[in-house]
Amino acid sequence: MTEYVTAHNNLTDQVQQLQQQVTALDSKMMDAENRARRNNLRLRGVPETVFQDDFPAYVRSLMDTLAQDIPAEMLLLDRVHCVPRSRYLPDTTPRNVLLRAHYYNIKELILKSSHMRIQLPFKYATVKLFTDLSAATLRRCKAFNQVTTL
Repeated sequence: MTEYVTAHNNLTDQVQQLQQQVTALDSKMMDAENRARRNNLRLRGVPETVFQDDFPAYVRSLMDTLAQDIPAEMLLLDRVHCVPRSRYLPDTTPRNVLLRAHYYNIKELILKSSHMRIQLPFKYATVKLFTDLSAATLRRCKAFNQVTTL
């Protein structure tokens, strides 16, 4: 009987060690994913009509509006694309747009100016800018909402 108890205790210890390893690897993977997204910005609220018209010109115009003090040669965007809409959201919900700034400091200046700007022109009134974070990071932040609203 004691050998069964010993075997059970050994298995329990191994499971705990494996759980700790999974937690550590999950944390490393989340950090690597967020580092890869470091230069990304997420635009929310871009009207659906923009996608049929001239989408790149709309984004370029928005960036020029937000970053008026940044020289045009520094305001480089590596890519801009739409994120597929979740199947659980209604069709009327605007799609998110991801853009990647070539320089991290330019991305930070754009984000800062979007939060400091009191009011954008009418055609950008519904657009909001956010840092692009991984889904795991967003879940962790959401778990802390109750603590931060006290």
